[in-house]
Amino acid sequence: QSHVICYLIYVAMESKSKRPKVVVNGKISKLIVKDVRFPTSLEAHGSDAMHKDPDYSAAYVVIKSDGIDHEGHGLTFTVGRGTEVVVCAVESLRGMVEGRDLGDIFGDFAGFWREITSESQLRWIGPEKGVIHMATAAVVNALWDLWAKIEGKVSPANINALLALE
Repeated sequence: QSHVICYLIYVAMESKSKRPKVVVNGKISKLIVKDVRFPTSLEAHGSDAMHKDPDYSAAYVVIKSDGIDHEGHGLTFTVGRGTEVVVCAVESLRGMVEGRDLGDIFGDFAGFWREITSESQLRWIGPEKGVIHMATAAVVNALWDLWAKIEGKVSPANINALLALE
């Protein structure tokens, strides 16, 4: 799941020594979030004893920036009405995301993650798990996508260097 991947990235990013330097001039101008659902419950696709009517869904985030021709796309999976809660959580992060310098974020993804998930009023509903974790995962996934587009590629070497796996 996307929130697990983001957590692993967060842990790996603690080692800054191997992280490539990223120089980007631009700020986040807009955070857009959409509730995307697939009617999988109509034929019980994905159902089990606990989830009798799952509508597979996603909170889908788009990050736009000034001065950069690319936009970042990210998502986190949910089921049905739970998506409404995650979408609201993403919207609650807007004030902490819009206007931010991309170079600062790309230079310290882990610090950005900690700042968002440690916000004093929102951390009560899940910095380590839960809705804020899922909302932050969608935002960070969109930022990773934007970073990769700005760099012009995503290669195993780039990912290994970022995650300090080499």
